[in-house]
Amino acid sequence: GINNFVSTEPQTIRKDMLTGRVDCHPSSGQRIYARYSFDGTPFNRPDVYHNIGTPAFGPQNFRRQSFALDSVQNLSPRSILNLRYSFSRLRNRNMPRSAETDLASLGYPSNLASQMGINLMPPIVISGMGSRFSGGNISTGTTLGSDLVVRTAGENHTGAATWTRVAGRQTLRAGGDLRLYRLNSYYHPDGANSFDFNASFTQGPNPAAASVTAGHGFASFLLGLGSGGGVQIVPSLALRQVYWAAFVQDDIRPLKRLTVNLGLRYEYGSPLVDRFNQLANFDYAAPPPLRTNLTLRGVLSFVGVNGIPRGQVEPDRNNFAPRIGFAYAVRPKLAIRGGAGLFYSASTGHGPNASSYGTSGFLANTTFVGSINGLTVLRSLSNPYPDGIVQPTGNRLGPATLLGQAVSYADRGNTTPYAEQWSFSIQAEAPGRILLDVGYAGSRGLHLAANRTMNQLPTAFLSFGDALRETLPNPFLGQITQGALATSTIPRARLLRPFPHFDSATSVYSNWGASAYHGLQVKAHRRTARGLQFLASFSFSKTMGNVNSGEWGGENLGSSAVQDWSNLRAEWSVSELDISKRLTVSAAWDVPFFKNARLRAAAAPFRGWQIAGVAAASPARHPAVRVPSGRGHAPGQ
Repeated sequence: GINNFVSTEPQTIRKDMLTGRVDCHPSSGQRIYARYSFDGTPFNRPDVYHNIGTPAFGPQNFRRQSFALDSVQNLSPRSILNLRYSFSRLRNRNMPRSAETDLASLGYPSNLASQMGINLMPPIVISGMGSRFSGGNISTGTTLGSDLVVRTAGENHTGAATWTRVAGRQTLRAGGDLRLYRLNSYYHPDGANSFDFNASFTQGPNPAAASVTAGHGFASFLLGLGSGGGVQIVPSLALRQVYWAAFVQDDIRPLKRLTVNLGLRYEYGSPLVDRFNQLANFDYAAPPPLRTNLTLRGVLSFVGVNGIPRGQVEPDRNNFAPRIGFAYAVRPKLAIRGGAGLFYSASTGHGPNASSYGTSGFLANTTFVGSINGLTVLRSLSNPYPDGIVQPTGNRLGPATLLGQAVSYADRGNTTPYAEQWSFSIQAEAPGRILLDVGYAGSRGLHLAANRTMNQLPTAFLSFGDALRETLPNPFLGQITQGALATSTIPRARLLRPFPHFDSATSVYSNWGASAYHGLQVKAHRRTARGLQFLASFSFSKTMGNVNSGEWGGENLGSSAVQDWSNLRAEWSVSELDISKRLTVSAAWDVPFFKNARLRAAAAPFRGWQIAGVAAASPARHPAVRVPSGRGHAPGQ
């Protein structure tokens, strides 16, 4: 039977928090404070089998620490200097329950752990026998075991200074900040080392004919006859980036009823650098070391080698961000406001997974091949990799790295994403002492980062029709010895792709995305003399985009599949996160109890309380319509 095992094993999350602050006033013109915070969060997922076969991630522990030091100094009656330093660190640890298990005791070869580079049981995935949990971030649905390993530590150091001078109707601010970002990460995805089982080896009487009553994946598992899986060896990264910025802002009141804000900010984030130079690029013009009659271009290149700088991309030094705004009091109870500005996004935050950074050459995959034809057993669990496990070659092979394989890299021409934002509003006091605010806000995101497939069949060749499926002699035979390009014949479509000597090519976090937002925003606020206040807000807007990644503001701005990588304009559509209409109503009441002067001392712990509530309503989001990506003659390519 199926769906016949239910567990109520609990999931526990404990939170240990500590915060301390010290304030100091060395003089009447200076204030200093220091603050330290600690947050430890052990996360124990349900151990449903109470052994290494539990298909949930192992125990995880988040440890956060932060420190801040702030000084405000009155330099003169008109000027103030604010100096700040802050430090934050996040450590994340997750180890599977099978860590340090003797794989030989489970029937695996004694040298399997040393070849994989990590001692843990590969998860088992049996067709039709997956696992489901009611919560999120618990399992990827394996049948037995988990091999998720997370050992990461990220930290940020920030120093900032702001000088402020007030002179009559003018307030001038200037300053800057310097940041150091570091991430040390080893991330082994769940299922990266796994074995899959289906009914192929146990169905009959005709082994080539599948049937719901013939064979079972669990029977194949008991025989040790797998249908797929593999091993992935991932690198440990030690990333670093330096960021600095400087700004000047002038708030001036040229008229009694008019305030104008002018500002300019310059930002520079250095390219990511790995301590061990484990980052890959792509040279689109260099020929691969292959002997064919084809004109081939495009090979992997590596930072810190052959004159390539250690930074993964070229420095982007033109990040000037102007801002302008104004506020004008038309009448005592009527004002208008507006503004516009340019805002740059951080180029960090890609997560702990090494594949997100373009590490081809330093990451290796070995596929478990249980059978060539799906009928005859080639390998079993007793010796799944008799030829050994593919080890990363790093940058040692140069332009010959991963020929015929799937590659991912960062384009050296990547730039910093940014957004243009603008707004205009009218604020007035309506009858009944209601403060009414009606405005328009818009934004446009440019150079948003998302992965891009670079090896799709060009549109010009679609006219070949069925001829694209015709097989031709493989010009790479004998030179490429692994993967789909190692066979004696290959489809014509593969030879017509931009980089036919690679199985696939992915440019990670390429700057091809864009987004747009336009919205009407209305707010009404009413406060009574009895400490009761109401706030109602309504927005009517539309969000458009063409990327699926949350690289700008953490938002997912499109569908998860691209229809045609040669026509990215066709991806422009209503965002999955578009909420065309939204109404929010909130209320708050300052509790008036214990305000009697005679009771103040005894009732001090009960004063200052507030009761508040909020309600929101919006229509359902648009359903996401997806199509398979890539071309029909060469899916996904």
